[in-house]
Amino acid sequence: MIEKYQYKDFDIEIFDNQKKHNFILQKVKKFIKSKKKNELKKFLEALNENYAIILNSKKISFGITDHIASLPVFFDKKKKIFAFKNSKFKDYQNINKLAFETLSRAGYCINNQTLIKHIHQLSSGTIMDSLGNITKYFEYLPNKQINFSFKDLDNCLNDIFTNYKKFLKKGSKIYLSLSAGKDSRLIAAKLKEHNFTNVICYSYGAKHSNDYKISKQVAKKFNFKHHFIEINKKKSFEIFKSKLRDDYWNEFFNINCLPNMQDFYALYILKEKKILQGKNNYFINGQTADFLTGAHLLNEKKPNELIKKFYLKNFTLLNQSKINSDIIKILQKDYLKISKIYRLKKNFNHNYIFLNKWEYEERQSKFILQQQRAYEFFNQNWLLPFWEKKFINFWRNINFNNLKNQKFYKDYLLDYDLNQCFSQIVNEYNVKQFGKYNLVIRLLANILRFFVGKKIAYNLFLIFNINNYHFFSLGTFFYIKNILYIRNINSIYLQKWLKKIKLNF
Repeated sequence: MIEKYQYKDFDIEIFDNQKKHNFILQKVKKFIKSKKKNELKKFLEALNENYAIILNSKKISFGITDHIASLPVFFDKKKKIFAFKNSKFKDYQNINKLAFETLSRAGYCINNQTLIKHIHQLSSGTIMDSLGNITKYFEYLPNKQINFSFKDLDNCLNDIFTNYKKFLKKGSKIYLSLSAGKDSRLIAAKLKEHNFTNVICYSYGAKHSNDYKISKQVAKKFNFKHHFIEINKKKSFEIFKSKLRDDYWNEFFNINCLPNMQDFYALYILKEKKILQGKNNYFINGQTADFLTGAHLLNEKKPNELIKKFYLKNFTLLNQSKINSDIIKILQKDYLKISKIYRLKKNFNHNYIFLNKWEYEERQSKFILQQQRAYEFFNQNWLLPFWEKKFINFWRNINFNNLKNQKFYKDYLLDYDLNQCFSQIVNEYNVKQFGKYNLVIRLLANILRFFVGKKIAYNLFLIFNINNYHFFSLGTFFYIKNILYIRNINSIYLQKWLKKIKLNF
């Protein structure tokens, strides 16, 4: 998916998930000739694809990210070059202590930092040159508040899937990661509505998970093939110990973000079982719809209390109890910037704007989007309908009242309701973390907490969790040894990863 070219004295690398390399290359060549950033900026503002561009030369170099930084771009301040893979940088003698602190608490580095002081990560929607000049051509900030209709959202989605229909080659297979939730279900519905026939749905995890039952019902509604990939503790341990998994970590992850393992096990088994073959395939998931539509928003009104609540939610991945004042100061500074920008605009909710901008530029673009690296590692193509610029612009400018509790989105889904896929089939709010054992385990954990504490009491029962294969992928001994530091599935990988890169938390 990365094409390399040479033009004049520039080495050019272009990543583009919709394979319009030549179209982008022609504009890049014009930019090299003219060095007019404004013209390039206009071109990028209109470009909807997922892309990343690197132009390296001896005189001056440029790094360019798309509106979501779907492929990370890094800049070495010493060598004055840009690179896609951070694995090229392994200078652990120059550790950025604040970056390490945020990574060990959140799972990613913030504010363009990486673990290495002289390596800079470009944020979303950025043009940067090797002289340090940065041009932002896209930010997740609202320009206005619009009272959109359900028809407006439907038209937006139809435009996205109509475009997919145009550029996907005949015979291309679409693999949809289908869960019990509403986001991937909406994608399934739109694929059906737009007459995509070569669709293979897959779900994965523990057998007692409702994901298996519910996703199968959804696939049946649309007459799509469905595969359930059972992943138990034994299989996940086998995969994690494999050379393939080790290669995956070595190739993509070192200095800015922990590995996203969400789809890796499923892809491994899909290929092992030969359900996945060839390279003319496109993987689709429901990433970021929950964020964009308001699921992550906090309702705390006082700014200081909001920031504290936000910190506890996002910077305690290893159950750290001590609050880091440097991170709090960064959050307060970012909140103040938002307040200054919107101080004269009435009815603009500063809290929502702050939460949205941070989530978009930090967690989503730096950790959530790393799931795409798994597809690339297995030599597969990918598409992200809910990360398309049209869809993003819809939600960043919608009336704030429609974001609270995802009101507009939920109402739209029930109104759209293709083949009664939303009204007749339950969604993830009815899915229990312990499946059929949910009631009994919560009762036992509540009793046990009086003897061993809440954290240990809950974590002792994660062996029955629907994601138990993640928790025990490193072995039972590793899990028990680190039981106090487990908050969610990413906690276990973060601990292992920090040990791998030989940094202690």
